[in-house]
Amino acid sequence: MRKTLNNRVFEIVFKTFEILFIILVILYLSIVIITKVTSNHSILGYRLINMNDHSMRKVYYKNDLLVVENSNDINIGDDVFYYGKSNGLEGRLIIHRVVKLDKDNVTTVGVDASLNDPEISKEEIQGKVKFKIPILSEINGIIKTQLGFFLLIFFPLVLILIIEILKTITEIKNGKKKVNPHFRPSYFKKQTKNKYIIPSNDKWYITYGGYTKKDSHSYDIYGQRWAYDFDMQVDGEYYHDAGDVNENYYGYGKDVIAPVDGFIVSISDGINDSRAYPDMRVSQDSKDVRGNYIIIKSEHGEYCTLCHLRKNSFEVGIGDIVRRGDKLAEVGNSGRTKGAHIHMQVNRGMDFNKSEPLVIRFENILVNGKKKNYIKVGDFVENKK
Repeated sequence: MRKTLNNRVFEIVFKTFEILFIILVILYLSIVIITKVTSNHSILGYRLINMNDHSMRKVYYKNDLLVVENSNDINIGDDVFYYGKSNGLEGRLIIHRVVKLDKDNVTTVGVDASLNDPEISKEEIQGKVKFKIPILSEINGIIKTQLGFFLLIFFPLVLILIIEILKTITEIKNGKKKVNPHFRPSYFKKQTKNKYIIPSNDKWYITYGGYTKKDSHSYDIYGQRWAYDFDMQVDGEYYHDAGDVNENYYGYGKDVIAPVDGFIVSISDGINDSRAYPDMRVSQDSKDVRGNYIIIKSEHGEYCTLCHLRKNSFEVGIGDIVRRGDKLAEVGNSGRTKGAHIHMQVNRGMDFNKSEPLVIRFENILVNGKKKNYIKVGDFVENKK
């Protein structure tokens, strides 16, 4: 069962089945709503009527969907729509054929009936049939039966629910999916399709960043909404000795590696390290908040930006193809920073502040010593060795 649920072909077939089922349900609900609304009120002069008996079965069958036009131009041979008023037909929707017509009154008959209907006035006629909707009429007729509803609606719905539950259980057992009470499902729609690793082969502390508004790096700065800041801590401290010396920060000079396969599309180098402060206030030395940075374009149009890199430490150039784990540069303190660290974000474009942000999906990492796929502020993270 586990192999079947993870099989790519099965996944494609299941998704196709799921989409077709959703389309079917939407069509059915649309038919129900439109026929209900237009039974008493036309839309742009037309109504959608559900044939409710077999009295016209040589022409229309029960549950056929008929488009009816509001019209006073009635002729012999037209199929008209009205509500019965006598002989047990009170309030019943009737679609019958006109067989007799005079100045004020109309006589109709069901094609499958031998007796004419009681005579009615022209004012009672609500409209005349323009055409039957093919295919949808057949689908509607099938679903309206108990067996059809079971086979086309109830059984597929139960099957989809069972498969989704089994998939979720399998993913949890395999460690591919962790249930996190803080993670909002809507954000999954904006997550990366690629899977990333931590951009350095050391243990880092997340000082800013997460996947909820509460934990966001900079929620009001659109492009940086789901960014992360990776700092290095030792015994709760970010630096040793004096905090105004960049080289004293534990993360300074550490290797920065490619967190994803791709190619280099942009590099900015040549910016000196900003001043460091013992109270770790944000330095305003640089005009560019990013300092020295690198942007990797990967599959699915994802752009990964790594910032605050050390001047002249780059080992790659624009156009180079990189593999996950390749050394790119070293950690520095360039840009507007509070100390040596790595800033990482993934977007659907290269604009640092305006491109659509994506929640980063990680793999092969340890979060507080446990295997997880998402990280947030307060976590200690490292690549699984």
